[in-house]
Amino acid sequence: MKFTRVRMAVLGGIGLLTILVVTVLGPLLVVTNPNAVNVSEAFAPPSLRHPLGTDDFGRDTLSRVLYGGRISFIAGLTAVTLATSVGTAIGLLFGFYGGAVDSVGMRFLDVMMAFPNLLLALAVVAVLGPGLRNTILAVGTTFVPVIARMVRATALRLAPEEYVIAARANGSGDARLVWRHLLPNVMPTIIVTSTLLFGWAVLSVSALSFIGVAVRPPTPEWGEMLSSARPHMETAWWVALGPGAALMLLILSINALGDGLRQVLDPKLRY
Repeated sequence: MKFTRVRMAVLGGIGLLTILVVTVLGPLLVVTNPNAVNVSEAFAPPSLRHPLGTDDFGRDTLSRVLYGGRISFIAGLTAVTLATSVGTAIGLLFGFYGGAVDSVGMRFLDVMMAFPNLLLALAVVAVLGPGLRNTILAVGTTFVPVIARMVRATALRLAPEEYVIAARANGSGDARLVWRHLLPNVMPTIIVTSTLLFGWAVLSVSALSFIGVAVRPPTPEWGEMLSSARPHMETAWWVALGPGAALMLLILSINALGDGLRQVLDPKLRY
């Protein structure tokens, strides 16, 4: 099945690309400083001057949404890259060797997965301290077991295959077998899982910013902006509209793209 035939995947890809372009190029087009305070324009409703209105300090919401999107994208992408790198290595190791290494390692991963992701991330942040860097590390750590289990399951299925046995008989070492024969065949699983986890990573970073342990004011970030807008929802609803809509559209686009990639790359769903 071609990717272009999956309508939701195409729409998700277009939505994700649009949000990415807008957040990257938007701050170059919008000259308003996202942290510029103008108390005289506090809680100004949407207008031509301020398309998404202003917050309680008179700061332009549109500028803050655009700048905050950069932080959300970078944080989510970094967390998923960390989780994918470590989780893939662990999953290949456990799946290829099996035995005691697999049994002991998987029990440890099962313990990690017994905790909700957000709760585990909070525990890691509590140990490392608040801040965006530690939050990215914490979120990435919580997703390592997910990647590892998916890669391990695929590696366990592929390890007894004839082409792997033939490569070993031809003198290939363990490292070459994993790198040249297992990893390429595990890549579809990695791509789909990482794409879906990207949305959860952005949402997790925003949630931790919402409770004040990741990004803190006045740095614009979608979760932090929603937290700041919470006390003013009844009188100035537009303050939460921008970051809330941006976060919702981003998650929907990523999930649609991930489901489409799964249909394209998973042989069981191609027909």
